[in-house]
Amino acid sequence: MSNEYLLSSHSGGWISFNNYGLYLGETVLSAFTMRFQFTDSTYDPRESGRVHPISGVDSGWKAGSTWTQVSTTPNIWDYSRNDTDWTDEFRDAFWDDNNLVYVLGANINGVTNLTRLFVDCYSIIHINLFDTSTVTNFSSTFHTLRRITEIPLFNTSNGVAMDYFMDGCWEVTQLPLFDLSNATDLYNAFTELKKITACPAFDTSSATDMGNFLAGCTSLVSVPVLDTSHAVSMGAFFSGCSSLVNPPLLDTSSSTTFTSFFGGTAITTPPAINTSNGVYFDYMFHECYSLTSMPVNYDFSKALKMNYTFCNCRNVGAGAYSIYMGILSSAATIPEHTDTFKNCGVNTTGGTHDLHRIPSSWGGTGT
Repeated sequence: MSNEYLLSSHSGGWISFNNYGLYLGETVLSAFTMRFQFTDSTYDPRESGRVHPISGVDSGWKAGSTWTQVSTTPNIWDYSRNDTDWTDEFRDAFWDDNNLVYVLGANINGVTNLTRLFVDCYSIIHINLFDTSTVTNFSSTFHTLRRITEIPLFNTSNGVAMDYFMDGCWEVTQLPLFDLSNATDLYNAFTELKKITACPAFDTSSATDMGNFLAGCTSLVSVPVLDTSHAVSMGAFFSGCSSLVNPPLLDTSSSTTFTSFFGGTAITTPPAINTSNGVYFDYMFHECYSLTSMPVNYDFSKALKMNYTFCNCRNVGAGAYSIYMGILSSAATIPEHTDTFKNCGVNTTGGTHDLHRIPSSWGGTGT
């Protein structure tokens, strides 16, 4: 049996992967087929099934699917299922540290749904490029692939649902410039990419939900101005981006949710964003330890929740009392304001003075 197989490179060309024991070949994959290489030479997916790593329950492969061994050395298998919906196709399937997995390529032209395709497949360490031009739902497609260091530039031009798209891919070092122009749901799309330092200039002009978009990207230092003009939900957009000092001035005029928006970042001065439609401001600047000044001219007139908004912003100077008085003078009724200003400015003279003037019901030290 020949050990030569056609593999797709990240650039879309055909290459030889000698380091995987594979070489340029002549075979094109059948329709609705994905090819895998397993480092365990004895692994047989037909016998092993799809066993959940915690519960131990074998949920089995999808009805109508087939596994066909292509090579024994190395151990290569083709998975096929003639269906346009590949939701949960390999969910929880590959997690054994003793059996690492390479996704060598696929012919899934016609598939429209890749929701949770590889969720919790911790043993996948490499994915080659394949055609995804017909896919509209990329929700959680590459969620928690914690071993891979790069994701190819997949065709996402028809993607509408892209929430949790690459959430939790801890080892990825660079984000490709995916086409997000039709994506409306980008919630958690790139959360916890802990090693990326820059965000590409994505076209996000159609997005309405961008909550947690870059949350937890702890090495992120550079973000371009993105089109967020239609985003209604932007909560935790930069939350936990602990290396981010200079976030861009985004168009937040449509957003109602600013919960944890800058929480845990390294910003020193708040950008002059538009908060005129903001309703939820809980934890907006929570634990921004580098913050030295309070926001100016933020509109809190529609706010319903301001719990812990400026809590533990310990190094800001004066400004908290001015915001507090501005809220009162605007006649805004804010039913929830637990510890809004708790420890805000506690390390500075001006901040401490302001805290004494703010009542304890708002997190101040006054009466």
